[in-house]
Amino acid sequence: MIASIENATAPRPFYPALMAQTPSARVSSPSLLPAASPWTWWSRLFVAGRLAIAPSRVLTAFFLLVMLGAVIRVPDLFATGDTLSMQRLPSALVAARADLMQDQLSDHRFLAAARTLVATPVALARAYPLHSLAMLLPICLLWGLMGGCIARGASVEFATGVRQTWSRSMGQAISRWHSLAMVTFGPLLLAGLLLATLPAIGWLLDVRFAQYAAGALYIVPLVLAFLATGLVLLVLISLPMLVSGVMSEGGQALEACQRAFAYVLAQPLRLLVAMLALGAVGVAMLALLSLLTQLALSTSAYFTTLWVSDSAADLLRTQALTGRESSFSSAPDALSTTGMLVGFWSKVATMLAPSVLISFVFTAGSVLYLSMRQAVDGQHPRDVWDPTQGPRLLLPATTDVDAASEDES
Repeated sequence: MIASIENATAPRPFYPALMAQTPSARVSSPSLLPAASPWTWWSRLFVAGRLAIAPSRVLTAFFLLVMLGAVIRVPDLFATGDTLSMQRLPSALVAARADLMQDQLSDHRFLAAARTLVATPVALARAYPLHSLAMLLPICLLWGLMGGCIARGASVEFATGVRQTWSRSMGQAISRWHSLAMVTFGPLLLAGLLLATLPAIGWLLDVRFAQYAAGALYIVPLVLAFLATGLVLLVLISLPMLVSGVMSEGGQALEACQRAFAYVLAQPLRLLVAMLALGAVGVAMLALLSLLTQLALSTSAYFTTLWVSDSAADLLRTQALTGRESSFSSAPDALSTTGMLVGFWSKVATMLAPSVLISFVFTAGSVLYLSMRQAVDGQHPRDVWDPTQGPRLLLPATTDVDAASEDES
């Protein structure tokens, strides 16, 4: 009786069909695992959307965007103050891209908005290479810490059905801060070092007595370029899984990179289709949230200005709908300040959709990592790092008896 009550009230994971078919999470050979139905493996990917909209994860993603914006504005402190120098700062490019993305969302061009969000870091690195290099480490640290908090909560909830508190997820992410920072910074640093050797080798091509030897050994820079390019491509493809690998295993950055890269190379077609499916879910969520935000902003701008004067209504509605600063040269100081405050809260509202999308990236990475780990290594998705049981210990594996009792309940 007591056992049946405990089974009935126990938290249920998001993959009961797989649990009923998997005999053990600690089987060393993948071939010993009975093959789960294809629908079971693919259907659980779509749980990422449900996990991503948890309020704590959305707020974490929101503060991640705010802190990244603050880091990008650090060069503004050293600007001379004239208009030309301010337009050449990284923050000016990011602000222009943010305005472009807002216009695209307003025009319901959601794929274009998603491309703008993804392409902004690339455009920033190409336009401001020195600034980007200086900001790379703090950005990787923030990305790892805040993303690790999101990924940890999503991994535990996906694996066990239990929603972990935000403070516990953040504490576990802080405990692995060095691995979270190096899991993205390390491969990029290695690729940069490989590329940095190319100019030195290429300089020998113009040295009089070393030209023939340098030309004969040109295969060396070619190999280094192949290695650096392949490493960058592997990082970009496996980027959603890198942070999740650290928070699911509790290991070092090198181990997480090895696992993620191995999953990319072991089953690339499965991974590609899974990423396309998750990408479609992310774009759909971005579209729905953008429509909701635009409707909310329009409703608020219209009804809150019904009983104000026409001149004030025009200014306030513009600020409420776009959130952008406008010229208040002919407006009183009080109205100008009010408009800026209204625009501030409108900007906060417009960050809802990007915040959910960032949350979805880390959540989808957690689901994808645990699913690919089961497909490649045969390790049950329920095996996630449990720091309360000591270093590198996992949560209890699901056995045949556990699976049978959960299936019966």
